[in-house]
Amino acid sequence: MVLISYSKSGRTWLLTMLSRYFHLQYETPANQLVNGDNFKLHDSRIPSIFYTSGWEFGRRVKVEELLSAKKVIFLYRDPRDVIVSLFHHMRHRVPAMERIFLLQGNRMPEELTANIALKPEWLPAVVRFMNDWLHRCQKLPHVHSVSYESLRASPEASLRHILTFIGESADASAISGAASFGDFENMKALERAGYFASGRLGGGNEDPNSFKVRRGRIGGYVEHFGVDGAVALDAFVESHLDPSFGYGRLQEPIRALSDSLISSP
Repeated sequence: MVLISYSKSGRTWLLTMLSRYFHLQYETPANQLVNGDNFKLHDSRIPSIFYTSGWEFGRRVKVEELLSAKKVIFLYRDPRDVIVSLFHHMRHRVPAMERIFLLQGNRMPEELTANIALKPEWLPAVVRFMNDWLHRCQKLPHVHSVSYESLRASPEASLRHILTFIGESADASAISGAASFGDFENMKALERAGYFASGRLGGGNEDPNSFKVRRGRIGGYVEHFGVDGAVALDAFVESHLDPSFGYGRLQEPIRALSDSLISSP
């Protein structure tokens, strides 16, 4: 199975829940994350799970042939929230050479303003990625698409669909345990306690933004950019992102919540 997502779209969270499910079902190491064949080597019943941001494929025209025999999960998130999370990730956790690659040779800004967010290497880059992989996935025979927001809203149901898709029995008790383990506050506590053996989780410092599990807020970009900045980003998403993703202007209930977060002390 191949998991494709843009960085900061919830991939590590999903892998954490899947890993916990395998631990409960097959007694894999509790503090390890599934990565390629590592769990399959422990128990052959566990599928191989490879994850990628898609860069390895570039714009190869035969990418559909490479993935046609694979089960593919396409995980996506509101690109406006992605870039806020990505900014903090690059500022605190990404080596300088990787930052240069991600920013297409441009300098890392001291602050992510709406004007900077609209530069090609930020929001437009995420939107291009999402559009490109949406269209590629439409040509593949075995694809399950899932949004970060649906995972947050219904983690057990979303996890059940994913496990069924990859051929697991989707045991209800193990799913419940995996979803509870992946609870946001629990993951924050585990990362800060150094629970995970994987380098993907941990390594933060006194700055809360330096941890992998940071906030995970839906619609949090409004708080970051302010209402005027959010309006500019909304307009770009409405004009350029494929409407089938469902991310237009922020929905009013979420907008109201985001506005209350801005006004709260």
